[in-house]
Amino acid sequence: MSGSLRLVSILALCLATLSVGMVSAQAPPYLLITNEYDDARAGVARYSLGGTYLGQLSTLRSSGIAVMGPAAYVSRVGSGAIYRYALDGTLLGTFNTTGGSSQDIATLGGNLYIGDWDSYVRVYTPGGALLDYRAFGGGVVGVCGDGGSNMYVADWSGAVSKWDVSTSTSTVLYNLGTQAYGVALNGSDVYASAIYQGAIYKNGVAWQTGLGSEIRGLLAHGGILYAAKYSSHQILRFDLGTGASLGPIGGSVPELWNPMNIDVVVPEPAALTTLLLGSAFAAGFIRRPKRRA
Repeated sequence: MSGSLRLVSILALCLATLSVGMVSAQAPPYLLITNEYDDARAGVARYSLGGTYLGQLSTLRSSGIAVMGPAAYVSRVGSGAIYRYALDGTLLGTFNTTGGSSQDIATLGGNLYIGDWDSYVRVYTPGGALLDYRAFGGGVVGVCGDGGSNMYVADWSGAVSKWDVSTSTSTVLYNLGTQAYGVALNGSDVYASAIYQGAIYKNGVAWQTGLGSEIRGLLAHGGILYAAKYSSHQILRFDLGTGASLGPIGGSVPELWNPMNIDVVVPEPAALTTLLLGSAFAAGFIRRPKRRA
């Protein structure tokens, strides 16, 4: 085969790999769930989106969690300590926050937004340098970024607020009239959990009721709202389009033990260069050099 014809063949193979190979090479997303108790039995648990237990990321007794790039940031219950883990569970480092009781964690603009029981959200670099802070009406137990310039905050006073970090202004969107806990976004819809009311609100209107007490952290992903039900050791699931219950995850101790918050890991596709070269070698378009005698 001539050099030019070989190049055309490789380019054709590249297009085929883009349309097929990249899809098959990407691992499925999975959940990371923090648990308040007990270090040796629950910690930070991994679950498939369908509810299969995949083992532990860590044995840390934990509250908040946020995944950013190849790392998960986890707040330790009852302290201001933040632990950074590789997604294989390797501890990469720790830092201490200014507040004394870190709660939920969210990411925005490459930084960490950490809610604290002292009513503040503080902004840190991934390495732990304090950049900014803002006070809210009660202990900040839920935070969620929109990927732009807005951070959504649920606090113990019942307020659900939007903090525009680009203008340093915050607005109360609605108040639950009881303690708020988790907050999640789905497009322009803002969901919040009323921890002791057994309800989840959508834009200030009750969306799910009769769920029992201790509804904590929320996550919206892939058309599903995940809600941590602390008292029954479960993650409830609801269809974001219809509101229908999709059945719980967990309920078996020790895999989940008082779950607190949830985030999702979406693995990166395998490196495109590796896929293309591997396919080219397999097809014989690129030949391996012969060994010399």
